[in-house]
Amino acid sequence: MKFCGNCKKEMADDAIFCASCGASCSSAFGTPSGTTNTTMLVWAIINIIFCSKIFGIIAMVYTLLAQNATTRAEELDKLKNAKTWNIVATAAAAFAIVLSIAVVVLVCVFSGSLLGSLINSINS
Repeated sequence: MKFCGNCKKEMADDAIFCASCGASCSSAFGTPSGTTNTTMLVWAIINIIFCSKIFGIIAMVYTLLAQNATTRAEELDKLKNAKTWNIVATAAAAFAIVLSIAVVVLVCVFSGSLLGSLINSINS
C-alpha cells in the first residue's frame, strides 16, 4: 500500500498515476524503509554533546520516530523535522560562539582604552 504524494490518498502498489488526482506515482510514498538514518542520528548526538541539548534531543526523537513510521511519506516528514532541528541546534551553537567572541573582543577593546586613560591620568 502506498499513498499519493499530491492528495495523500491510498493507491494500489502497482499504480503509475493516482486514481483520485491523476498525479504521477512516486515510490517515495510507498513502504517506509524501517531503518534508522545514522547520519541524522549521529548529527543529533553531536548536537546534544556539543551544541544545544534541547534541540539535539528533539532532533534525535524525530530521527527515531522516523524508524517506526507507517508510510514512506511519514518517514520522510519526520526526517525533515529531524534535519530542521539539527540545523537549529548547530546554528544556535554557532551564534553563541560568534556572540562570545564579540563580547571578548569588546571587553578587550574597552578595558584597553580604560586602562590607557588610567595610565595617562596617573602620569599627568
